[in-house]
Amino acid sequence: KYFSVTNHTLKPGTYAESADAMNKIQKAVEDEKWPYPYSISYNIGGSDSMSIVSPMKSYAEMADPDPSIMKILSKSLGSESEAAATFKQFSSTIESSDHTIYAIRHDLSTPE
Repeated sequence: KYFSVTNHTLKPGTYAESADAMNKIQKAVEDEKWPYPYSISYNIGGSDSMSIVSPMKSYAEMADPDPSIMKILSKSLGSESEAAATFKQFSSTIESSDHTIYAIRHDLSTPE
């Protein structure tokens, strides 16, 4: 019923560093079998950017996940300091971000 969409515009020349950090996070999430669905996409052409999309059934699902990504990453990398360094690596590549919640409105959709 809802979609959380976070768009990150990457600083020029930081795609590889961003992807490296995201690969560490992705591996941790997969290893932990994190139960929250999401999709990550990278823009082709124009400025380097990425989007993270998460579907939600209700506003209650907008609460912080448990366990958090930081907790999962700390477990995967062996320490909170390594997890923090990975988040710092990723955040250092971000030029700007925006976050939007979209609601599916079937009453406004084109009928079949």
